[in-house]
Amino acid sequence: MSGHNTYTIETEDYLAEIKTLGAEPCRVYHKTTKKELLWNGNPKYWKRHSPILFPIVGKVFDGKYKVNNKAYELSQHGFARDMEWELIKATSNSIEMRLQHSEETLERYPYQFEIHAIFSLDEEGFHVQHKVINPSATQELLFCIGAHPAFNTPNGIDQYHIVLGKKEVAEQILLTPEGYRSGERKAFFENSSTLPLSEEIFENDALIFDELESKQLKISHNSSNENITVSWSNYPHMGIWKPLGAPFLCIEPWRGMADKENFNSDLSKKFGVDCLHPGKEKIFSWSCSVQ
Repeated sequence: MSGHNTYTIETEDYLAEIKTLGAEPCRVYHKTTKKELLWNGNPKYWKRHSPILFPIVGKVFDGKYKVNNKAYELSQHGFARDMEWELIKATSNSIEMRLQHSEETLERYPYQFEIHAIFSLDEEGFHVQHKVINPSATQELLFCIGAHPAFNTPNGIDQYHIVLGKKEVAEQILLTPEGYRSGERKAFFENSSTLPLSEEIFENDALIFDELESKQLKISHNSSNENITVSWSNYPHMGIWKPLGAPFLCIEPWRGMADKENFNSDLSKKFGVDCLHPGKEKIFSWSCSVQ
């Protein structure tokens, strides 16, 4: 589409490309190993690479939600990923973009907001910060936010496994066929840190957790030393997802998640919603690297 730009940042070890549309990273490349970390966006499986999820994560029930008893509509994962962001500054190894509320956003989401997306490269890898700012002098800012990077698994998902940063005891949050939380859970991690991957575990959509203590994981190849390390901060929830047959895996740190089926209440009661007081800000971050 015309009017959208892509910017490149680079270090000795890494190269990254970021689009102004959605402030979306579309390439992270490790020069030494010649490894492409991010999915290329082939729409056969999924047209995106690493979108931001804002001001909701997942779906609101029936596409509708309320603020102070007034109804609004939002599609899955919100609007920030489909909007043009403003370039604020750029250097050889970092770039900053901004998205602010507008008449268009206020019709769907009645809050003043400002988000800065800051991308950088160093010897440790690729880093993303999403700084959410409440510019209002009087109104609290209620929001959810999430990351959704898709990492290449070119040899078939059953050739990989995940290693969490620590052993976990955590239940999986189950979804309905429509993508809402069912209200049910099942045992998943039982004092373990390793998750063998397969197509079968994604037959009922994403694996969703709200009890993980780990803030880092590795996507590891079963028979080589190939690892992609992903870490995150200020995201208390996690989704792990892939379309069936797709040669990539999404690691999705979240603040918030889909509504329960038949949830028809105010945004303030939405599971995982965050609240920023007037004039305050908060940073959510994630990183990835080849190790």
